Amino acid sequence: MKAALDVRRVAAERRTVAVGIVGWLLVVAASSAVAQPFLGHRLREQPVLVPQRSTGPSPFGSSSSGNAGSLLFYNAANGEGATALLDGAGSYQFVGVVPGFGAWTHIIGTSAGAVFFYNSSTGDGATSRLDSAGRYHFVGSIPGFARGWTHIASADTGSLFFYNDGTREGATALVDGAGSYRFVSVVPGFGAWTHVVGTAGGALFFYNGSTGDGATARLDRSGKYEFVGSIPGFAKGWTHVTSANAGGLFFYNAETHEGATALVDGAGNYRFVSVVPGFGAWTHIVGTADGAVFFYNGSTGEGATARIDGAGTYHFVRSIPGFARGWSLIAGM
Repeated sequence: MKAALDVRRVAAERRTVAVGIVGWLLVVAASSAVAQPFLGHRLREQPVLVPQRSTGPSPFGSSSSGNAGSLLFYNAANGEGATALLDGAGSYQFVGVVPGFGAWTHIIGTSAGAVFFYNSSTGDGATSRLDSAGRYHFVGSIPGFARGWTHIASADTGSLFFYNDGTREGATALVDGAGSYRFVSVVPGFGAWTHVVGTAGGALFFYNGSTGDGATARLDRSGKYEFVGSIPGFAKGWTHVTSANAGGLFFYNAETHEGATALVDGAGNYRFVSVVPGFGAWTHIVGTADGAVFFYNGSTGEGATARIDGAGTYHFVRSIPGFARGWSLIAGM
């Protein structure tokens, strides 16, 4: 994949992207558009997670430790959900089914175990949390968000970044491990980005799949946003970019089935690691703060796990056939 990911060409030029990557904070725009935390109707009393044998693979692998990563599955067509555990070694274990969810366009997990829900058409939001055993707990509804946020990313332990690719506006907020939400600030003036990814180490990575432009920023645990630098010269066409471990990035092109890895540290410094060609067909790729990566094909029900270590090296773990088809959103924590 023309090692275009190699940031040797990274120019720290603060062009328009120096909007401080501003327009990426998809949180809530100004007062009337920004929702303050408050309890309303329930998102769902019961947890939404991953299907059992009839709707997915039976559990395998042992992931019962307290630092195991978690996955939340959601089907927008029927409102069903499920949870599973995925530890840093890539071992997967099903936890439980959680039916009866409402309509959500975005579901974001944080490294502290919180889950943030958002509907871009209605402006509704909600929070929940997954405990160390992968059990789902609803926290509260949060209506009144601005509509139209297109990207929402989690960085550090519980910081959220919102971005609207139509208005180029952004915003930041916090959601702690208990699921309590607090708006922080509006950040207007961003450039055009197709992907916005946050890392557990506190970095934000921006990428435009049409132009090959990239940039990095920092989002600390207080929700403060700080632009770092522009990174031109990426290969065009990456369809998926996900984070795993404290600062690992995994790139995937659904057309060519090629992949690559890189590192971005907590200060926003980016470094290309390696090209990883020869992947199969995947519709969803999700990473966890423990370094695991989960692959899923919504058309076939195929799944697989891998891990990215602290050096950004990719390690395949195993295939997992038998998932239910049609999961539309999967969030990793």
